[in-house]
Amino acid sequence: MVVNNGDIFEIAGHTIACGDSLDRFFVSKVVNGRKIRAVISDPPYGVAYVENKKDIVSLGIKDAKVIVGDQIQSEYEYVQFTKKWTECIIPYLDRYNTFHIFNENSSHIKITRNEIYRDSGFTGILAWTGCSDYEISENTIYGTSWGPGVYNTCDNVTIANNYITATSWDAIFVSGTNQNVTGNMLVGRGIVVGTSTNATVSNNTISSANGYGIDLTTDANNTTVQGNNIIAPTTFGIQVEANAANNLISNNKISEFAGTAGISVISTGKGNRIVNNDITKTTGTTKAIVISAAVPDLYLSGNTFSGVGAAGIQDSGKNVVYANQANTAGSIITNGQAGVGIN
Repeated sequence: MVVNNGDIFEIAGHTIACGDSLDRFFVSKVVNGRKIRAVISDPPYGVAYVENKKDIVSLGIKDAKVIVGDQIQSEYEYVQFTKKWTECIIPYLDRYNTFHIFNENSSHIKITRNEIYRDSGFTGILAWTGCSDYEISENTIYGTSWGPGVYNTCDNVTIANNYITATSWDAIFVSGTNQNVTGNMLVGRGIVVGTSTNATVSNNTISSANGYGIDLTTDANNTTVQGNNIIAPTTFGIQVEANAANNLISNNKISEFAGTAGISVISTGKGNRIVNNDITKTTGTTKAIVISAAVPDLYLSGNTFSGVGAAGIQDSGKNVVYANQANTAGSIITNGQAGVGIN
């Protein structure tokens, strides 16, 4: 069978076309009045892939044809190329649509002001390893499906001012370096910081969290969690997990919950600081702060508790000596309490 440029085939209810995705007229013929609900694209990377590997016979591409559009390009040139092919399909997008774009080392991309309805099995916005310097902002993401609302493993990414509802997975998951998660409104689930360095999680509002508000998992290091408002989590407001080290948890407000603790520390990582947090209106056996392990160099200061169902602080790891004295672990506690004791 011979296939020529411009051919369009209808096979078993599917349309297959061979042509130029930068040709608006050709794209319109392929779409033929229909709406596009999913775009799955692996565009040229702009890195001259074939030319750069032409002498590597072992890869079997010595005589491969040069990929059209894959010549070495500046960032500006590649942005213009991307605009050209996306602008050809934007007029035909359904109101509810999804983009899956495979690219290499993409950077300086802004994903903003989208309205996303998730079906079962899909993440709202996925930024995968190898990219950097993204901004994901002012999006509205609805859904209860498996997969986070925003899943990011790229470096130097800002996730800001999004509205996300989720009940079965994280609203936001981040790992990598220099993540900035700020100003988001999250309903139903919270924020997970995976293996990361120098993340900032600040000024987010998290309500009715089915589980946690903010979770610093194993190997989340040098994270700043500051100024967040966490309302009615079912297990804990903020948790610091095993090996997470040198994190600052400060000036957060945690209220109206019946879970295990306002702040839970199960990490044995060094140098975590918990300061000036306000924990209020818990019920039952809930404690304001629970420390479950022997934590080297743990520092607690200036936290306030009111309306706490059980103890203000439960220190099962015996980390601290009160009245501002350091013990052998080098930990200090100087917390203000509103009539609530210490276990």
